[in-house]
Amino acid sequence: MLNAYAPEAAVAFEPGQPASGEAALSAGFQQFFSVSPRFSYAVHDVLVAGDLALHIASWGMTGTTPGGQAISQRGLSVAVLRRTPTGAWQQVLDNPFGDRLLQVDAQSA
Repeated sequence: MLNAYAPEAAVAFEPGQPASGEAALSAGFQQFFSVSPRFSYAVHDVLVAGDLALHIASWGMTGTTPGGQAISQRGLSVAVLRRTPTGAWQQVLDNPFGDRLLQVDAQSA
């Protein structure tokens, strides 16, 4: 999983709490995979400018906690990717909670 991310990548495993560095990303993904996630994606959009890309996608996820509790989440992923010298794309910024600001804005209105 870490190969899909640039060495300096930042990932928001929790809204507003980005993690970076190999140890933090590894721990975040281990916790994430502990719920046996199953994803569905509705639509996505990609904007490319040279060696950078912005990927936006709505997603849904279901899973089961290690204690057996069913969980379900939905969100809007916003990710920035960079093309490597080999031509592969790696994520540099990954925020699966991109719609959080719209929710905060709606609550304050």
